Amino acid sequence: MIAIVDYNMGNLQSVKNAFAKIGKDVELVSDSDKIKNYDKIILPGVGAFGDAMEHLREFNMDERRASERLNINLPAIFKNLDVDNGEEKSTVVNVSYGGIGFVVDAKVDVGQHVDLEVQLEDEGSVHLQTLVAWAKRDENNTDLFATGVRILNFGCDDAEKFIRFCDLRLYNPPEQY
Repeated sequence: MIAIVDYNMGNLQSVKNAFAKIGKDVELVSDSDKIKNYDKIILPGVGAFGDAMEHLREFNMDERRASERLNINLPAIFKNLDVDNGEEKSTVVNVSYGGIGFVVDAKVDVGQHVDLEVQLEDEGSVHLQTLVAWAKRDENNTDLFATGVRILNFGCDDAEKFIRFCDLRLYNPPEQY
């Protein structure tokens, strides 16, 4: 099935009709959670793509996988540096070029600084300085918050160790992944 991204710009019905004319099954989609279920995704262009990007952001469709994502479960401890609430246990659930996704039982606001200590299976742990890029209730467990962070301390030994660890598993995954 093919999705045509509906972000309230352009004549999308004519794009849909063109695909129907050649026998392709397409749907107009504006739900960022549903779009990942399609085999192919079409993002029709418009003359004013700056305005189109604003509409994509409104629908939470501006950041889709531009790179591979490693789904993984690693225990972690995080400390919100902007709010003194101590340390919280969390689990890193995915890693991509864009950042790290983890779940935790405390809400963290976008823009806050978080220290993340991640246990790398048998390879020890790493300490990462991060910035919260997004946060929302976890879809699978509403008692938890899914949080996305970007690494700030690239170039330090821990960040490089973390990237190597993930890179090896992404391109040469062990059996358990």
